[in-house]
Amino acid sequence: MSELIPSDPTQRFSARALHYARSRPGYPPAILQFLKEQFGLNASWTIADLGSGTGKLSELFLAAGCWVYGVEPNRDMRLMAEKLLNAQPQFISIDAQAEATTLEPASVDLLVAGQAYHWFDVPRARAEALRILRPGGVAALIWNDRRSEAPFTRAYEAFLTSQFPNYQLTKHRRHERASFEPFFGHADFISAAFDNHLRLDLTALIGLINSASYAPLGWESSPPILSRLAALFDQYQVDGRIVLDYDTRIYAGPLAESA
Repeated sequence: MSELIPSDPTQRFSARALHYARSRPGYPPAILQFLKEQFGLNASWTIADLGSGTGKLSELFLAAGCWVYGVEPNRDMRLMAEKLLNAQPQFISIDAQAEATTLEPASVDLLVAGQAYHWFDVPRARAEALRILRPGGVAALIWNDRRSEAPFTRAYEAFLTSQFPNYQLTKHRRHERASFEPFFGHADFISAAFDNHLRLDLTALIGLINSASYAPLGWESSPPILSRLAALFDQYQVDGRIVLDYDTRIYAGPLAESA
């Protein structure tokens, strides 16, 4: 079972926003402590969350008391964030892209991207970041990387590979420091990794797959595929849940004015 992946990355997650909000992992509070210790993050900071999706990373900074601009080009994802965060007066939703945020020059203290950097046109996004960051501002690129060593995770990876031909086409490579140097303009940014975990029942596991652009919408209506997933879940579940372990990785530092 396969379908064409939209060539426009801003459209890859259309119709997947609810699944994304319900089933994707969030981000651990350790990120806030790391940014506080390394760069002085505090509640007075203004954050630009580029490719903010359904607001999972924005929510973390809102909890710290920061003002957050959620910059998201996909309508479905943006509307879901607005629905989930509508009680947060310090959240401002913006229909824009990382390469052209519409934010004022020198208006943000911290620029973050959670699971989104790989979609950026890096030279254009870097130029925009330099434009909107205040002097002394910081950028942080953040990912939840699923660990592969656990027995269930290995079996789950094999299931995705066998059932969804587009999985290998969209599977993100391990993030190497050198690949971020063009964005930061130097190699002296710092990094850290934090434990993160996701506990899912079968419904949420189906939702996790439906949140991904490699899975054709409606795949769960195929009895053979759903049966294979259910059997895999039953083999590894404990008290009706499976656990997916993640490393939340952060790469952060100021941007050099010239690369």
